[in-house]
Amino acid sequence: PPYHHLPGPPTQWEQFKAALHSDRPFEYAYWISVGVASLFDGAMRALGPCLVVLACLLIGLVTWLYYGYLLLEFVGQDSTTNEEAHISASYFTMERILHGSFTGFLLFNTLYNYFYCVMTSPGTPFTPPQSTTTTSTTSLYEESSSSIFHAVDDATAAAAAQASLMAANSRTGGVDPRTYGFCKKCRIPRPPRAHHCHVCKHCVLGMDHHCPWVGQCVGYLNYRYFVLFMAYLWTACLYGTLLLARPFLGMVYGTGIGSRPRMPVIIGPLASARSAIIFTFVLSLSVGVALSGLLGWHLFLV
Repeated sequence: PPYHHLPGPPTQWEQFKAALHSDRPFEYAYWISVGVASLFDGAMRALGPCLVVLACLLIGLVTWLYYGYLLLEFVGQDSTTNEEAHISASYFTMERILHGSFTGFLLFNTLYNYFYCVMTSPGTPFTPPQSTTTTSTTSLYEESSSSIFHAVDDATAAAAAQASLMAANSRTGGVDPRTYGFCKKCRIPRPPRAHHCHVCKHCVLGMDHHCPWVGQCVGYLNYRYFVLFMAYLWTACLYGTLLLARPFLGMVYGTGIGSRPRMPVIIGPLASARSAIIFTFVLSLSVGVALSGLLGWHLFLV
């Protein structure tokens, strides 16, 4: 007989309607918690693209401030120059070239790994990347799917999946299928360290966490880009903090370039030297401190 696709479990909305028409007492506390969780998951999905755009805007703004003003003002300047002196007309000094090249290196690697982390799927069970797909893997997926989709309930589906995986394991040399679990929401075998993300609504291979700043989960296939992105961004924040620490402290204690009540506008109609120093230093310091613990923990795990 032909195989029939096993219908998925009822959605939360279908369960809610069934509970309303049921003769059993309505569980108000449970459904309120379900509603709050659904609203939170929806907000997280909607917030992801917004935070990705915000991160790109912040990186672009700091880059513009650095190359437009900070590099000229704080790199390659004579320490004996008074505050009223103009910025040196010679932009391409050796010191500025070295600083600018180092910053460009950090900028390129930060954006490269960030965009790859955003655009690379973390991986789901039985959906390997195109470049690594083999005949045996495809056969394994087809055998597992056909065994699951014609099953009559979750218990039978799990048993059928385990049986097909054990048969295919002798040919593929993969992970022992007896260590696999079974996701009742995705209705597929779940490998070790794979978890179901309630925000993304699917299982994720090697799931670490759902990161709203990349708009998806960090898992098996994009974990490398995530760690490298944090490493380069932390290095850039450390560089910016060290570069602007002296000017910022000079503003606080009334000495240095930023100590005057109002600096002349030199980089745009809405930006001043004072605001450029404050914004870049505070952003670099706060992001660097926040990344220190997270990056240290992930380096420990690696």
